[in-house]
Amino acid sequence: MTELMHHIKELQGVLGPDKVYTDKVTRIAHRMSHSPEILLHKDRMDDFLPDAVLCAECAEDIVETIKFANKYKVPLIPQGGRIGTQGSQGRRGAIAVSLHRMVKILDFDEENEWVVVEPGIRVDHLGEFLRKKGYCQLEWPTTRSATLGGRVGTDGYDRWNLRWGRSKDSIIAVEMVLPDGDIAVFGEGSNKPIKSSMGFDLKDLFIGSRGTLGIATKIWVKTPKLPPVESWGYRAFPTPEDMVKAQIDISTDPITSAWVWRMTGAPRWVFERTFKIFANATPHEELGAILDFNLFGTEEIIVDVKKRIDKIAKKYGGFISTHLPEEEAFGKAAYTNRDLGINRFAALAGDRPIDGGRGGMWTPIDPCVPNSTALEY
Repeated sequence: MTELMHHIKELQGVLGPDKVYTDKVTRIAHRMSHSPEILLHKDRMDDFLPDAVLCAECAEDIVETIKFANKYKVPLIPQGGRIGTQGSQGRRGAIAVSLHRMVKILDFDEENEWVVVEPGIRVDHLGEFLRKKGYCQLEWPTTRSATLGGRVGTDGYDRWNLRWGRSKDSIIAVEMVLPDGDIAVFGEGSNKPIKSSMGFDLKDLFIGSRGTLGIATKIWVKTPKLPPVESWGYRAFPTPEDMVKAQIDISTDPITSAWVWRMTGAPRWVFERTFKIFANATPHEELGAILDFNLFGTEEIIVDVKKRIDKIAKKYGGFISTHLPEEEAFGKAAYTNRDLGINRFAALAGDRPIDGGRGGMWTPIDPCVPNSTALEY
C-alpha cells in the first residue's frame, strides 16, 4: 500500500466517495492517454496506474484536493480527454484529476462573440452548440473528443490554425486553481476591441503548461460568426517538395491567406499505405502528394480565391487528377476525422514503432524553425 492510500479516506470524507475513487477499474480507465509511446514501457500496467481518481464537479473540489495533496506531498495529474500524445498519463502514487463531469456552457455572449465553458466539455459538443447559432468553433483539433481543459493544457493546433491560430490565440481568458489552492482569472482583456496590455501576459503562461502551473476550471473562447459559404478543394502534385512550395505560397499570399482557413498536405507514402490497407489498391503514379483545403466567404470570394489557388499551384505542377473524385467532394472527405485517422494508422503500419516519429506529420523541435525550411526538412 502506498503512502497515499493511508490518507485517501480523509479526502473521501471531504468530497464524498462518489467523487474520489480507488477501485482498480476506474484507476485503469485513467491510466493511459492516446499516445502509443506508452506501450514501449515494460511496466506500463503498474507504472502509469494512479492510486486514486478525483472526478471533480466544480472548482472547489479541485481546491480541496490540492490542499490534501500539499499536506501529504501527493502528485496530481490533471486529465482532459486523454487523447493527446503526452502529458496526461497516470503514475503510481498519484491522484488523476479528471474533469469530465465539468461540462457546462456557462455563458454565450453573442454581442462580444465569446463563450464561457467548463473544462470538461468536448469540442464536438461545443461546436454543435455554436454551429446551430451560426458561430464558429475555433478550438477544433484533430480529435473531436478532446476537451477544452485539455486544449488549455496543450496549446494545440486547430483545424482553422492557418486563419485563426492555435489555442493561445482563440482562448481569451482562463480561471485557474493554482498550486496553493487559490483561484485566479488570467486574460487578455475584452474581445472587441482588444484593450492594450495592462501587465504581464500571464494567460499565455498557463496555456500549454500541461497542468504543471495550475488546473483550468473556466475558459473563455472566441466564437466569430461563420461566413455564409464553406467550400473545399485539393490539388495534387508530382512530388512532396512541389506541394510544400505551393503550401507556403498559398499561406503567405495576402488574398488566399485571408480566406483559406485550413490546408493539409499528405505525401504519397502516407496515402499509398491507406489505399493498400483499406482498398487493396495503388494510387495512380501521377500522385506524388496531395494538398487539400477549406475556404470560407461569399460565393464570389470562393470563386476568385480558388482561381488564385489554382494559379499558385500550377507554378509547382499542381493539378486536379482524373483519378480522384470530384474536387469539392474529395477535398471535403480528405479532412474528416475518419480519413485523417486512417492516414495515421497507415503510418503506424510503417517504421514508426521502430524508428519513432510523428507518422504522416512533420513537427520541428525548434519552435523558431520557419516554414521556409520545411522543404529541406
